[in-house]
Amino acid sequence: MERWLTGWSSETPLADSLLLALGSDPWIWVVAVAVLAGTALAALDVTRLNRKLHREVAERQRAEQELRKSEAALRALHGIMTAPGTDFAAKLNDLLEMGCERFRLSDGLIARHEGDSYEIMAAVGAAAAPDTALALTDASCEQALTQDAPHAVRDASGRTSFCMRLVIEGQLYGILHFSGRGRPADFSPTDGEILKHMAQWLEGEIQRRRAESEMRKLSSALQNIADSVAITDQHGVIRYVNPAFTAMTGYAKDEVLGRTHRILKSGVHDEGFYEQMWGTIRAAKPFRAQFVNRRKDGALYYEEKTITPLTDWHGEVRSFVSTSHDITERIQTEEQLRQHHAELAHAGRLTLMSEMASGFAHELNQPLTAIVNYAQGSMHRLRSGRGDTEALITALQEITRQGQRAGEIIRRIRRFIRKDQQHQASTQLNELVREALNMAAADMRRAGIRVVLNLDDDLPPVVADTIQIEQVILNLIRNAIDAMQQEEAAERVLTIRTSLGPDGQVEVAIHNTGSAVPEENRELIFQPFFTTKPTGLGLGLSISRSIIEAHAGHLWMIPEASGSTFRFFLPIAGDPKDEP
Repeated sequence: MERWLTGWSSETPLADSLLLALGSDPWIWVVAVAVLAGTALAALDVTRLNRKLHREVAERQRAEQELRKSEAALRALHGIMTAPGTDFAAKLNDLLEMGCERFRLSDGLIARHEGDSYEIMAAVGAAAAPDTALALTDASCEQALTQDAPHAVRDASGRTSFCMRLVIEGQLYGILHFSGRGRPADFSPTDGEILKHMAQWLEGEIQRRRAESEMRKLSSALQNIADSVAITDQHGVIRYVNPAFTAMTGYAKDEVLGRTHRILKSGVHDEGFYEQMWGTIRAAKPFRAQFVNRRKDGALYYEEKTITPLTDWHGEVRSFVSTSHDITERIQTEEQLRQHHAELAHAGRLTLMSEMASGFAHELNQPLTAIVNYAQGSMHRLRSGRGDTEALITALQEITRQGQRAGEIIRRIRRFIRKDQQHQASTQLNELVREALNMAAADMRRAGIRVVLNLDDDLPPVVADTIQIEQVILNLIRNAIDAMQQEEAAERVLTIRTSLGPDGQVEVAIHNTGSAVPEENRELIFQPFFTTKPTGLGLGLSISRSIIEAHAGHLWMIPEASGSTFRFFLPIAGDPKDEP
């Protein structure tokens, strides 16, 4: 049977061949038919299997070929990415040419999205034509800009596009676009991955170059900025200084790198100042203050400094940036102005004392006359033998009291006219009002002026130069006395009020019932050398206003139907504006 099956040809009818070989036994026929059927089925399975194997081999070969092409494309992309000495424009062109070859498309471009238009960054093929931007307005490009994955489409004209948007720092930047004719939009998953890699490299490279550009700008700014800049590590060791730092301190760059700012310490600031500084910046908060430091040549200089902590992702301080501005010239100018104001104020006090000389003479004459009278009376009693001890003691006590009274008057005058260094300290304004009233007491008694005081006893202290503020109050009192000279004696009332203003400032108001200031003079009375008096230089109000403004306050006049009110305010102690 096996030999027959081997030699049997399908051209001979199967029934004739079986009858000739097997005879007419039906059981042999059944077995033979089963054998023949199995052989045919086996042959059919072999054919099917062979076809499947052929397909699998072909697919594997295509996959291997695709893998080789993909590896070649990735190697080419890596070569473009890492090519040394190649400018960015050349890299972009190489990238587009590699993409055109990989995707079998003729044209490629990279465009930056600018509102409703595009700016071509690089292009190859027909995409380099001047009107290329028009192609970017079609639907395929617009769809790509809304997707995170590669987008492929073939339009009605038969042009295939394969593109992907570019996103930098979460913002749409532009598009990587390939197109051409002659191929369907059947791009493989590997094509998509390669396009993704190309887009990701572009995004990273553009972002890196943008960061480098910003760093170059920052570096240029730091190198050319007029302010001093120093960067330290978390321990205060200097890692960078700009030219302004070396110009300000006199130290060369190499002399300070690796050291701390202790080389600049002047000894002016105490340890508490530096403890506050370190406590602030170690808490990741900026510290701002005025520093007095010492240059390399030993000279002191002033700087306004801000120290800003820089933290890592965990909020830990890793470095500090110190920026400072040299204010030495400004401080010196301010000191000269203070000295000038002090000289002017002193001249004003001397002028004021000269105007009040007769009043002081009268004030001194009273205790001196009393001293002479008590002394002569005591001597007379002693010579006549009628002086008893108690009477003499009483006389001596009165002499002492009157001497102290005269001494107090002289003390006030000396204190008022002395030329001391200007010094501001916390003080109570009510005390200065009372002291000024004591100075003017003789003049007010002689002029028959009644004083009304309305002083707020709960006023907070102010920061002031007590002599200068007393000078202002005394000058305003003197002006009030002069303004009321023509009034009836019963109408001469001087009212002084102190209060806490609505803005948290202490206010003084001095009102007189004299003649009102003419309207045409209201803007002139605070100008230097303006006066309506027959004597005097006309500097009193000008000096007074400059003193108040030097104390961060303000002095002004309010005209009223009966007389005038001069008011000024000063910031309370603790207000940042009250610092000299």
